[in-house]
Amino acid sequence: MQNEKKILGFAGIYSYDLIFYLAVFLSALDKKVLLVDNAPYKALSDCMPIPKGMEEDILSCSERLELCKDTEIESVYDEYDYILIDFGMNLNHKDILHSDYRFLVTDTRIHNLNALKAFSKNNQDYYLLVRDIVKGINETYLPMLLEHKGLRGKKNYYLYLNETDIEAGSVLQYYHSFNYKKLSPEIKLLLKELLFEIRITDLKAIKEATKKIRKGGI
Repeated sequence: MQNEKKILGFAGIYSYDLIFYLAVFLSALDKKVLLVDNAPYKALSDCMPIPKGMEEDILSCSERLELCKDTEIESVYDEYDYILIDFGMNLNHKDILHSDYRFLVTDTRIHNLNALKAFSKNNQDYYLLVRDIVKGINETYLPMLLEHKGLRGKKNYYLYLNETDIEAGSVLQYYHSFNYKKLSPEIKLLLKELLFEIRITDLKAIKEATKKIRKGGI
């Protein structure tokens, strides 16, 4: 595996759960990971436990996985192997352009698709992740809908609405934990595909990391 530092930026609707799961995988691969919550509503921050009576600048849930809020890349770049940033609908944040990999996350609600038009015009180099797709919308119609809204990712990922994953996202925020075994097969496949997209292709290492996560260790 390469040791080159990488910055992953996520913009659009909520993606805190996917960011956290991916960070756990990277940590299980023995990478030091920083989560940065630059989104307006701080959903990612709510996934990390806050020490009682304290509001720390950097929160930790393991020695290789930490989180900070409203932080510019330059101030933390040299300390971590991977930095995963949640921009949410803060679509004009300057650090989006400094990300090595950009992920634009949306569902199929018209108001969210319309809100992302400005981003898509200025940032053509991104992966498009469409989540919470209801069963009435099929993959034949989806490309036409996205094209009509001017959303053209260099690669598109589709996640259909799944109650199991919604519950897992809630547990992550309320109890600051998750059970990998309870995630949907689609989420598990997506995580592995994203690892490949950021050029982690050592299948043996990924398999060992998966075993570690299943046992609850990061």
